[in-house]
Amino acid sequence: MKLRLLACALALVSSLASAQTVHVFVLAGQSNMVGRDATPFGYDENPNILNFTDGRAGSALNQIEVAVDPIRHDKDGVTYGTNAGRPFAETLLPYLPEGDQILLVNRAWGGTDISEWRKGHGPKGYSPDSGYNLPVNPYQTTINDTKAALEAVTASGKDVSLDGILWLQGESDVDHLTCPTMYAAAVVDVLTNMRQDLGDPELKIVIGEFYQDYGGSAGQLILATLPKIAQKLGAGLASSTGAQVLSDGVHLTTASHQALGERMAQEYLKLK
Repeated sequence: MKLRLLACALALVSSLASAQTVHVFVLAGQSNMVGRDATPFGYDENPNILNFTDGRAGSALNQIEVAVDPIRHDKDGVTYGTNAGRPFAETLLPYLPEGDQILLVNRAWGGTDISEWRKGHGPKGYSPDSGYNLPVNPYQTTINDTKAALEAVTASGKDVSLDGILWLQGESDVDHLTCPTMYAAAVVDVLTNMRQDLGDPELKIVIGEFYQDYGGSAGQLILATLPKIAQKLGAGLASSTGAQVLSDGVHLTTASHQALGERMAQEYLKLK
């Protein structure tokens, strides 16, 4: 059934690129886009699914490597784990021309509310010794590192295509919700600016839902804004229906990340 759905979705999109192209995807948001479940996926290493390193946990900064979880580290001294990135790539890759690759640029940060993602704004609530790998401005760091990824691919002699943004955020705003309409406007503003600063006002976006049982009535208010946000942006929206979380009550399990990543790929394939 899933394969038939993907085949139908594929008919809605044109060919993504010629062979030997590296397709770059930006992953942004907060801790569920980082990943906290250390249970591994069942995937083997795939040389056609790549990661742009974040300079943490002994890795180099801004280097292209084969994607092996954890692909993102945002805080010292915590357990990192899986996120939707590799399942998204594993699902999408068969629909790209043979020999093409996917490069994931994950620059999500745990605990960041939407105001910290606003262009020109900086982080709040983090002391210098908090242990978070939080830059002066998460938004600008994401833009800069994505551009560095594009340049690195070009320098390697391959064609490069910036193909989309995957966004998963909202739990921090649930915790101090004042106005769902203001939240929605801020998300649209962030992602619109991100498109423009990356040089493609029509860049495809897929938004993922956070855990549907998080945050009680406030969580439901923000979840209810996501379809409106997606419509405003012409973005895809991937449901988290059926997701399970760790004992902390907020962070998705590996199995849930796999389901969400696959759904994000399905929504991506539907975008024109």
